[in-house]
Amino acid sequence: MTTPANGQFWAAGERPKATIRITNSCGEQLRAADLGTAGLYLSGPRKGTRTAIKLLNCVVDRAAADRQHHFINLRAPKLADASQANFSEAVDGTITYTFGPISNEPAGTYTLGVWVKSTDDVDQQLALTDLQLGTATVETYATGPSQSSTCSDCHLGSMSGKSYQAHAFPGFSPMGNFALDATPIANCLLCHNLDGYSTNPTVRKVHGAHRGEHQAAAGVAHPEYGLGADSTLVAFGNIGFPSMPGAERDCAKCHVDDRWKAASRLGCGTCHDNVFFDTGTLTPPRSFGKPTAGACVVDNDCASFGAFASCGAAGVCERKVHPVETDDAQCASCHTADNSGISPVPGRHEVYATTRIRGLAITGAKLSGGTLPPSSFAVGDTLSVNFKLVDTLGAVVPDLKTNTKLSATIMVSGPTDDRQRTIASLSVKSAGTLSYDALSQTYTYLFPSAIPAQALAPLNTTAPFVRANGPGTYTLWLYVNEAITVNGQNIRDAANAVVDFELGDTTPLRPRQVISNASCASCHVTVQAHGGTRQKAANACGLCHTNGAVDRTVGSKGIACVTSATCPGNAAGWESCVDTNGDTVADACVITADPTPNQSIDFPVLVHDIHYARVRGGYAERNNLVSPGELSYVGFNNGLTNLNEGLFPQDIRNCKSCHEDAGGVCSATAPCGAGQACRGGTCVNVSWTTPTAHVCTSCHDEDSVFGHAALQTWIDPSGSPVETCTTCHGEGAAFSVESVHQIRSPYVPPYQREKN
Repeated sequence: MTTPANGQFWAAGERPKATIRITNSCGEQLRAADLGTAGLYLSGPRKGTRTAIKLLNCVVDRAAADRQHHFINLRAPKLADASQANFSEAVDGTITYTFGPISNEPAGTYTLGVWVKSTDDVDQQLALTDLQLGTATVETYATGPSQSSTCSDCHLGSMSGKSYQAHAFPGFSPMGNFALDATPIANCLLCHNLDGYSTNPTVRKVHGAHRGEHQAAAGVAHPEYGLGADSTLVAFGNIGFPSMPGAERDCAKCHVDDRWKAASRLGCGTCHDNVFFDTGTLTPPRSFGKPTAGACVVDNDCASFGAFASCGAAGVCERKVHPVETDDAQCASCHTADNSGISPVPGRHEVYATTRIRGLAITGAKLSGGTLPPSSFAVGDTLSVNFKLVDTLGAVVPDLKTNTKLSATIMVSGPTDDRQRTIASLSVKSAGTLSYDALSQTYTYLFPSAIPAQALAPLNTTAPFVRANGPGTYTLWLYVNEAITVNGQNIRDAANAVVDFELGDTTPLRPRQVISNASCASCHVTVQAHGGTRQKAANACGLCHTNGAVDRTVGSKGIACVTSATCPGNAAGWESCVDTNGDTVADACVITADPTPNQSIDFPVLVHDIHYARVRGGYAERNNLVSPGELSYVGFNNGLTNLNEGLFPQDIRNCKSCHEDAGGVCSATAPCGAGQACRGGTCVNVSWTTPTAHVCTSCHDEDSVFGHAALQTWIDPSGSPVETCTTCHGEGAAFSVESVHQIRSPYVPPYQREKN
């Protein structure tokens, strides 16, 4: 770009000039005609972004036969006013584009984009540069700088280097237009703005797609704020926003500033897509459910849900109206950016589980009771743990023993390279001995029994299981929960202590480092499960979710009942109301036929299953009684949950997005943790390069793969199975995991996100 006269920003009457040179990988300069695509885009400012039509001198006819509108096709440029002579191309292919004179464009930061693709779409780039119009003050994006956008938290592939939004996946191009997704949000706004190549602005695409399964009127036209119909948003009805626990209400997951608090029909309406401001209606109505007292009869019974709530069919409260708004001027009168209004934006989007908790934390957790020098444990030793419980301000919480809202759970599993349960989860307040020392402000918990010689069977496993608690690094997990009720919502705070110790030998500790909490939190914010009781400790989930563990099976007790007809699984033939206490009166729903036979909940299998569910083969689930071939689990109270639409928000072959390198110095005397290997003195994650049948078949869920794995498992003379996976798929082998997951050079397009 040329430089403005004042050296800071372009002023009225000036004509910026861009020089464009395009080269191939060998450094040879190309002409635009040598390419399959060569487009020039300009949009801005960053608040109220529109295509800079007059500066580009582009055609705005959306019905143009060559589809060249709101951008300039550098291969065959069509100008709105040919007399401006904006475009010139030198013999060597250098393009000079002189923009129209600056006139009444809004002041701010504008973005110039040049999108180029080779004729086979293999080589692509979208180059961006910013220019200031009318002001030297640089505007920011709501999601932060493009090169470090919050979009990258979920969508940037660690191994491919590609960002995966809507365009990276094959569609119009067999390779996918991955260059268009390279630097969100800057690249998005070049086309998706208030007057761009697309009639649907970025805010609608982003809000609609991330609202996903909770869209109420996906893609319906909203002429009151300038939007026509967008049929593509219906396809995002199987998307769940991954932020925990607030999902899409967690605006701060994407927005790095507070502009999301400013109410407008466009900004709010693209999420609340059933609100029609021109007619003052909600179509379909918003359902609140029944009041606390039971089914409503009159509108006044629904007063707790707000002034506009009314009593609808089946005694359910709903909202069908909203004040008519002909512009955005009155939005802030109710929907204030602070908590002073009738219906403030921050209040409506508040995630109580993060804002109304004390922020409990366990500090200084230490183990004692080991009999092996210097501080290791032996089978038969009794564990004792000393810890301090504090809140987010560092204030000590002294009433764990007496406060009924506080609970504490503890468990032990190991060793870290192949965990099985050693001591099952115990309630700290009812099993063992919990004491508090007011002087040191610390708690001491003494386990009720010694470390056993034999491991416990995997959860819900009925097959015979015998395994010794052999030597190695074992893990203790202590978590404390506080149950809180805010405005009728039950939430939980959680504090964790994950402590590794040596059992049976004195070798250096090897903590499990297959995944990191940070990699999970980058997308999920506060990883949690089991009603929020387990939080912020994804690396500890494997203490219960061990190899061989399955979901609830025959005999598992569910909700209370009187007749089988009230059992959720009865109609499908897998649950009945039976007598569970011996008084001959049926009292609880019990699984009578496993609806998800042999469904693994081993942590690596569970995670792979869920994050690739939508495009898996479904062989392992072929015998499900409900939705055969789809990923389902039986969980709390025998609840059947279908997770078949889960899918990682990038190409799942970016294994290191989850399996991060631990880094740090290592040596023969200072080994890396389980899942890591010492390479050149640094810990590198190798867990994902080590093939095992039960993990690989969680993604590669086809009958042929299961057959292949079975054929390649040798039974030794003692009857023990020996997998031979590493022969072909181990590190350095012809079909190593690393080589078949290689998607960067040459670039391999991702899979389709929907099953064909």
